[in-house]
Amino acid sequence: MISTTIKNIDLKFQTDQVLFSPRGIDDGTMSMLSVVDFLPGDKVLDLGCGYKKTRLV
Repeated sequence: MISTTIKNIDLKFQTDQVLFSPRGIDDGTMSMLSVVDFLPGDKVLDLGCGYKKTRLV
């Protein structure tokens, strides 16, 4: 289980050892999420993101 806060949103992720970065959100994803803003109604293509951290934010 990963607990984190991204853009002031508290999140918990259930992960699995076969997924990429199962013990924590990787630095590249955190860097990308720190500079991008998703607005309501935006469409985001989420390919191979493991446990969907990008899609949720």
